[in-house]
Amino acid sequence: WPLAGESEINVWCPATGPGRRGGNAWGRPEVRKNLFMVALCTSRFKGLLRDFYQCLIAKGKKLIVAIWALMRKIIVNARM
Repeated sequence: WPLAGESEINVWCPATGPGRRGGNAWGRPEVRKNLFMVALCTSRFKGLLRDFYQCLIAKGKKLIVAIWALMRKIIVNARM
């Protein structure tokens, strides 16, 4: 039985580790999928974000890494 103030979530599990809930470390799949599509479209059309993407590709980054960086850039710009 859990002690006072503890819940069953804090029980150690090899799959999730001590004190962690089960789940995906990459966030919600629906949001991630939609953000990926936005980043993919943004990388193909004119604009500052496309220039950022092209700069990453010119530096030798892999395509998927550049898309992930673009996804992060979109999130950071959306927060402003």
